[in-house]
Amino acid sequence: MVASVLVSAVLSASCAGSLAAGVSVQVLVSHFGRRVLRTEAPTTAAAVRPSVRASDRHGTAIRPRRMVPPLVLMGVGRGLAVAPSTEAILSEVPCRTAGSVSGLFNTVL
Repeated sequence: MVASVLVSAVLSASCAGSLAAGVSVQVLVSHFGRRVLRTEAPTTAAAVRPSVRASDRHGTAIRPRRMVPPLVLMGVGRGLAVAPSTEAILSEVPCRTAGSVSGLFNTVL
């Protein structure tokens, strides 16, 4: 029971970061354009390093609270990538095939 609550908390942290970035991406894209897409990789990379370090240090005994900050940062990176990439891809597709491309994009992503 406790483990499932902790796992839910950790996953919620990633989702919260993604949601926050996804909501703010409209403002960011209108101001910076497609350059927002370039922020995903460095943001995610910045999150991977502390999570790998914590995993190496603590192994399977790692506490979920140690994983929350990197997962929030990963969520932010993911949120910064998904919304603008969807818009960027679908804006380049002819209207008659936009539905199929959108379905394919959502399946792959």
